[in-house]
Amino acid sequence: MFYDRFYWLTHWGILGMVGVLIAAMSGAFALVWLRRKEETIEPLKEVTAQIFITAFAFTLMTVFFEPFPESLMSLKLGVSVAYLAIIGTAIAFVIYYWLAKYTTALMISFSIFIAPIFAVFLGWVFLKESYGLNGLIGTTLVLGSILIVLKR
Repeated sequence: MFYDRFYWLTHWGILGMVGVLIAAMSGAFALVWLRRKEETIEPLKEVTAQIFITAFAFTLMTVFFEPFPESLMSLKLGVSVAYLAIIGTAIAFVIYYWLAKYTTALMISFSIFIAPIFAVFLGWVFLKESYGLNGLIGTTLVLGSILIVLKR
């Protein structure tokens, strides 16, 4: 939002915003649907099925439509992919489905907004990334909004 050179009124800018809105609506729909079927949710089974189906589909698409990036293969890349697959995807989604079974949709939605704040904080602590005024404003808006909703 604060990026100076983003051209909102171009074809790609409008298409991108429509994509973001569709993604937000589908995420909200999925969350409500998930809460309705809370009695039958088994987090580990749900996540395992989704990850294997997605991995299979993406592997097929990669094999058929992408050249093999030999220059990109490294230990660092392998560790990064493994971390994202296990911690960033599998464990995160098991927790998400567990929350869907035992808490409200409102509380689950907070996890979506708080995760980027932790990511920025960890980047600042461990990677010495800069944290400027825009980051502070964004963090304040997110946390303030969550507090306002919780007080109602």
